[in-house]
Amino acid sequence: MARNREFDDHEILAVATDVFWRKGYEGTSVQDLVEATGLSRGSLYGAFGDKEQLFRKALAHFEERSFSGFQVVAAGQTGGVGKIQAVFEQAAESTLSDCRGCLVANAATELSSREPWMAEIGEASRRGLERFFQSCLDLAVAGGELESGKGGPAMARFLTNALLGLRVMAKMKPTRELLSDIVATTLSILN
Repeated sequence: MARNREFDDHEILAVATDVFWRKGYEGTSVQDLVEATGLSRGSLYGAFGDKEQLFRKALAHFEERSFSGFQVVAAGQTGGVGKIQAVFEQAAESTLSDCRGCLVANAATELSSREPWMAEIGEASRRGLERFFQSCLDLAVAGGELESGKGGPAMARFLTNALLGLRVMAKMKPTRELLSDIVATTLSILN
């Protein structure tokens, strides 16, 4: 007779995500995950699969949480430019308060050159951010905040690159002044 699980998958996934985020994929051992989650290897493997499968789930968990965070921040603003500005300001605050940076960007720089599955995840993440920024730009053009020539895919790509670069800066422990300059200069291109 199978035993009922005595743990919350989401809670365990959050703990595993934190371990991967702090140590990176290569730097995280299965033993690290066992110790952090309090699960046995068998329970961990049974619930989440091997280390790579757990890491993929951790990346998806991170992406879902990050993207929903952007949507919440953006939803509180009117106009497309306001939404973009709010997301950049929130990212700057995250960069100041959390030196881990972006888990997906970290993993992409660590693994994409040798792990095709990570390159695919990184690419999907980039495209998702581009779609988000494109929807904000479309709203800005429709609302007359932005000239139509500034609202195309190239601008969405630029904003995506700038946001990811901002989050990578977390690893360098930047000052508020430095991040304010980066955000202001990035947003100035929308004027």
